[in-house]
Amino acid sequence: MGVVYAIYQNSINTASIPDIEYGLVTAKAPVVDNKNANYTINLATGKVLYVQGNQTLYDTLELNKTYVFNCRIDIPNNMLIADSAWQTNRTST
Repeated sequence: MGVVYAIYQNSINTASIPDIEYGLVTAKAPVVDNKNANYTINLATGKVLYVQGNQTLYDTLELNKTYVFNCRIDIPNNMLIADSAWQTNRTST
């Protein structure tokens, strides 16, 4: 039983769940106090996305533009990590 519990705990502790986010970029900045991410992206919805080491993604995002983000929910670090994004002209949710 202990082995099953250990495997279960490891699965939870290393979990990364796919997610899609949509939103208007209101701010972006380098991160100085989080070793798990290099950049933050703030959306108009109040959500904060993190970018891990993908400077190209960070550099291509423009403020006041709307994007669809391909993300991962990083459970152990309580972060929503953006892996890619594409701009959209969608005006309603």
